[in-house]
Amino acid sequence: METASKNVSIAGVRRWLLLSVGSLILSGLLALVLSIARTPILADFFTDPVFFRRCLVVHVNLSLGVWLHCFMTAMYFLLPGTENRRAGVGFYLTVAGILLLIAASAFQGAPILSNYIPVIDNPVFLSGLILCSAGILLTIVSRRLIPSTGESLLPAAAFMGLRTAAISFIAAMIVFAISAMTTPRNLQPESYYELLFWGGGHVLIFSTEAVKLVIWLALLTLITGRPPISRSWSSGLFALLLVPPLISLAAAMQETFRSDYNYFFVFIMRWTIFPVTLLFLFFCVRALYLSRKESHLSVYDSRIAGFASSAALTVTGFILGSLIRNSTTLIPAHYHAAIGAVTVSFMAIAYDLLPRMGFDLTAKSRWLSVRQPYVFGAGQIIFATGFALAGANGMGRKLYGSEQHVKGLLDYFGLGLVGLGGLVAVIGGLMFLYIVISSVSGSIRIKRLKDFFYNAAAHSGRGEVNKRILKEEQAVWKTIE
Repeated sequence: METASKNVSIAGVRRWLLLSVGSLILSGLLALVLSIARTPILADFFTDPVFFRRCLVVHVNLSLGVWLHCFMTAMYFLLPGTENRRAGVGFYLTVAGILLLIAASAFQGAPILSNYIPVIDNPVFLSGLILCSAGILLTIVSRRLIPSTGESLLPAAAFMGLRTAAISFIAAMIVFAISAMTTPRNLQPESYYELLFWGGGHVLIFSTEAVKLVIWLALLTLITGRPPISRSWSSGLFALLLVPPLISLAAAMQETFRSDYNYFFVFIMRWTIFPVTLLFLFFCVRALYLSRKESHLSVYDSRIAGFASSAALTVTGFILGSLIRNSTTLIPAHYHAAIGAVTVSFMAIAYDLLPRMGFDLTAKSRWLSVRQPYVFGAGQIIFATGFALAGANGMGRKLYGSEQHVKGLLDYFGLGLVGLGGLVAVIGGLMFLYIVISSVSGSIRIKRLKDFFYNAAAHSGRGEVNKRILKEEQAVWKTIE
């Protein structure tokens, strides 16, 4: 990575990075509410199960959709290019959309667990979705989409990847808009939202996958000192990854209830993502192998921990995806591994971005940052493995409690792994939030102390007082840091 230049919007990265982490925190608070509602004795005080299903929908949207795509937008500001004057408007639209999503849980409306984007069928929630999407769209449609020269915090090999992610997001929004126009509104809500979000939801996968690959390139550049792949090769691979989202614009013109419409989007997800991703993985592993002597590689490095965890989850997701034959828990096993691979890569690059944004990691945070990707990654793999074992025994998806029809030891063992893996992954998520919150709050606190000492020194006319103040200042920094 190179030194920051005027072409990189540090303020833009900071805003969207903190917004993405803030959405995770809000999602965690909703998860806490859901946990309390299931706790014996305390559960007796909560009598509206529909309200908690609405909270579940908001939790999923914040922890997946908002977190992932706000982080994507933060990374987008690392591209060289001029500032987008609409970016501020887009940011506040997204903030307003998040607030509406949260508020929607208090309004009447059926919670619908549609694939890719679960919804609450009320105007407040739908308005929140629209504002979040419009805010991100307004921000990324800028001159940064056009290739330009300039320095960046990213290797040049990653530039095309961020543009691929942005264009894929734009394509997904267009597919959603076309689907809204071609899907009959008189359908049952469950069917309507399933058809509405099917095409665009598949296209969004290409957006987050491209950002994950960008982060792999950035992490490997930090580890080895040079990009694992040339700019021309990476641009060609990212161009291949961009072809399906662009073709999907034509496919979206069909009626959403046609079987070939459904099949097309499953096809592009199943057959066009893994070849490009595995090629990038090959180049990254090759770069690590070639630099093993000169780069002093160590597993006690947050960048290696993040890449290794993301790569392991990616391969796990591909293997589980190839085993899917019916609608069983193999499907959530596959996508939890895939989403986990993206999420842990975002977490790993955040540890490099935070100091560059003015938020230094404390010694404790640095120690945790090395272990956090391993904890989160292991939890997600155990979680996915548990679901896969239950699915291999025929357990259906989206079934809870007595609906699950646990048939034998394999099911019990699989569901036990799901619970264990989920717990470990949550611990990994909490570690990440602690690192970010402590780094941000600590940096703000240190800045205030520095301002206090400097102001005191500036208003003192006696040299011996200035020396005493500066000596006290040095003692404070030594204690804090």
